[in-house]
Amino acid sequence: MPKYSVKKPFTVLVAVILVVVLGFVSLTGMQTDLLPNMNLPYLLVITTYPAPARNRWKAM
Repeated sequence: MPKYSVKKPFTVLVAVILVVVLGFVSLTGMQTDLLPNMNLPYLLVITTYPAPARNRWKAM
């Protein structure tokens, strides 16, 4: 395959573009009921960091 890609780069480029275009057309033509309704879980973590004393700020 690498030798063919080097010998005929234009053909390989056209094939890649064709695959991308066909994938886009099939994705946009897919009906909504074929795509599942997904609710992705998420987690929210809130922490507090107490402010250091003034004498520690001077040391930093």
